[in-house]
Amino acid sequence: MKSPFPSLVRSSLMGLGVIFLSIHPVRAEPRQDAVYTLVSGRMQVDVMNPLDPECYYRGGRFSPVTTVLKVTLDGKEFLYCPMDHDPMQQNAGLAMEFDLLQTEFGPQGFAEAPDGGGFMKIGVGVLKKSGEIYACSLPFEVMERAQTDVKWEADRAIFRQTCKGVNGYAYALDAEVSVADSVITITYKLTNSGTRAFATEQYAHNFFHFDGRATGPDYEVEFPGEFDVKIPKPVIEKHGRKLHFIGEISPKMKAADAFVAAMDESRKSDSVVVRNTQAGMEIHATVSIPTARVVVHAGPSYVCPEQFVKISLNPGESREWVRAYKFQIN
Repeated sequence: MKSPFPSLVRSSLMGLGVIFLSIHPVRAEPRQDAVYTLVSGRMQVDVMNPLDPECYYRGGRFSPVTTVLKVTLDGKEFLYCPMDHDPMQQNAGLAMEFDLLQTEFGPQGFAEAPDGGGFMKIGVGVLKKSGEIYACSLPFEVMERAQTDVKWEADRAIFRQTCKGVNGYAYALDAEVSVADSVITITYKLTNSGTRAFATEQYAHNFFHFDGRATGPDYEVEFPGEFDVKIPKPVIEKHGRKLHFIGEISPKMKAADAFVAAMDESRKSDSVVVRNTQAGMEIHATVSIPTARVVVHAGPSYVCPEQFVKISLNPGESREWVRAYKFQIN
């Protein structure tokens, strides 16, 4: 399939400011209070409504922007999204996060903030510092949530999020989820609206599964080229350009990871395919800019290829990128 990235970046991202001023009347209908269903032919896509107080995820880690919770193609489901969960801690589907780790690409202003002071977490807002260690799993209090707005159409959801920030750090995030045939395209434009430069790392915590099948030997993950990988638990093995699951992930094991690095440095974009050979189902996940690293995280009911991109912006600068997902039944 020909890459959609150049035209999508020009038509979707560069025009987002115009879209918010001249949006067509809302045509999408909510299937339930906190979800809107986008439709394109054979595929239905449930997108979380971040403005609903009962939305699926309400914590301070993942961004509420562009959260796709369910994908159904020809009656088959492709994403893990349990209804029984902790909305303050657990997310599902295509969950997006900035600032996972405490590095130079981590949350800006954390190190300099006093205990009890604020620091910026892109995609969420201003969090309250507690202690000297930042970890995405720690329950930092949200001092001020970023302002998030969304417009709905039958086949797309258009988001705008702004954060006045703290200590000179601020941002604006424009994003769009669009559905066409069997492809979901998510476009992003991040702008540094503050007075200080910042760096950040973004990824999608892609909770893939295939019609409820448990993670096991039917699952494989394929990369377009050669790569190096570290695999702490032997439930995953590397065979050529593929990672194979050679057994199920037990409740005692909880999860397994593969840390992928040393990919082709000349690549212009990145892709990964996750498939279930028994079900004949697969998902192609593509990023329009080279990833800094890929972590394949798996639990008993899902496989998550996490493709990380790094963004550095001076005041007034913007960066655009695209994540595309093609869903396929063979």
